[in-house]
Amino acid sequence: MWINNLCFVYIYLIFLSIFFIKVPKKYEKIIINNIYIDIYNNYNYFNKQYISNIIDYYKSHNNLLFNVHDFFISKPLVESITIYFDVYNNLYVKIYMKNILIKIENIYKKSFFIDFNGYKIDNVHNDNLHTIVNAYGFITEYANDKSCKIKSEIVIDIYKISLYIKNSSFWVKHIKHIYVNKNIEIELTTYINNHIFLIGNSNDINEKMDKIILFYQKIINRIDSYKYLVINLKYKNQIICSD
Repeated sequence: MWINNLCFVYIYLIFLSIFFIKVPKKYEKIIINNIYIDIYNNYNYFNKQYISNIIDYYKSHNNLLFNVHDFFISKPLVESITIYFDVYNNLYVKIYMKNILIKIENIYKKSFFIDFNGYKIDNVHNDNLHTIVNAYGFITEYANDKSCKIKSEIVIDIYKISLYIKNSSFWVKHIKHIYVNKNIEIELTTYINNHIFLIGNSNDINEKMDKIILFYQKIINRIDSYKYLVINLKYKNQIICSD
């Protein structure tokens, strides 16, 4: 008799365990009341609608915040991202873009960008990004080196000159291009005319830029400006004009 009772209890316990086991359900979409998106230093690399679409896609996945963060932080122009919910299920997304300083086109016709902190940025696929200045010529440095930090002496000089231009409300409007000639010396061209200002490197850059102003203020009216196209500013206290 007791054996029959034991069997009954055993069967009853099995039934209860099966009855109360929760069947796994498909992951439910997260409810988001509102989405607030801010993009800082935007270069039209992506817009708010694009970000909303990515969020909507990851709603049906686990770890929404992690996945959205991971997706955008992998983009080459994104510096950082902050994403969080408030207590009312509002989602906040703040994306900080990198500050682009220079576009470099090397001797192999491969382009990359350099940000304000001196780091190279590749795989942007957007030639319409606003830069302070563009540089090209006999530049051999690649973007896809193991180190993202600029390393060649000539590119470091270009970077320093570009920072100087950026910090000047005057020069940021007047310098057109930076060119590296076959002697690995830096030349500047302005929007004013076709003169080439040979400055060599970034040493004494403040003095060299002052000499460009001096050239336009006091020298250009005394010479045939069409005859002398190259203005050599490399040497201290000298302005040498040549054709």
